[in-house]
Amino acid sequence: MRPVEIFNLRKINISPDKNGLQVTRSKTKASIRRVPLSDKAKLILEGRLNRFDDGFLFPQNDINGSAPTKALEKLHRQVIGKLEYKFRLYDCRHTFATRAFESGTDL
Repeated sequence: MRPVEIFNLRKINISPDKNGLQVTRSKTKASIRRVPLSDKAKLILEGRLNRFDDGFLFPQNDINGSAPTKALEKLHRQVIGKLEYKFRLYDCRHTFATRAFESGTDL
């Protein structure tokens, strides 16, 4: 998923009982879709569902009711500094997609 898709997730977009979530805002209309959840992703999202009363699952600074986080740039720079390894944030997304496709996953 694109960061903007994740940051705009709301409680109403998650269906843990159906093991999926609905992307309602994305880069293009064709990107609006249902995303299946792994068991680990389901646990993470259920934790966030229980943590926040209303609105976004990833509010700014994890403050309940706040607007969603909009950028990862600062955090990304901190991670690069700790790892001493440079990479672009989208490298992770592209690598995942490539490896998923190579293993036969239907993108």
